[in-house]
Amino acid sequence: MIQKVYGNNTEVIEIFKKTPVNVAKILADRISMKLREIKETKFSQARKKWHENAQENFHRSLDHRSFYFKQYEKKLTNYKSFSTEAADRYKDLNILGNVEVID
Repeated sequence: MIQKVYGNNTEVIEIFKKTPVNVAKILADRISMKLREIKETKFSQARKKWHENAQENFHRSLDHRSFYFKQYEKKLTNYKSFSTEAADRYKDLNILGNVEVID
């Protein structure tokens, strides 16, 4: 972990070996900063990827019910459904009897 933070800087490693008590707090702070930086970088890269995927798949999400819509429309627009609807309306008008229908 120390090499990730400071790279190949052997001077820091030597100081840490000589006086670990004095350097420990500074090193712990620096390591926590570096970890936070790494997490933020990973999160921002993931957020970019998620955003790209969402943009790419948005149009697909709108079409998830098209099969059922087409199937329902086919049922409603066939000859039998038109004729039964007309017959039902005619029966309703005959039941009403004296009521005038104004178009």
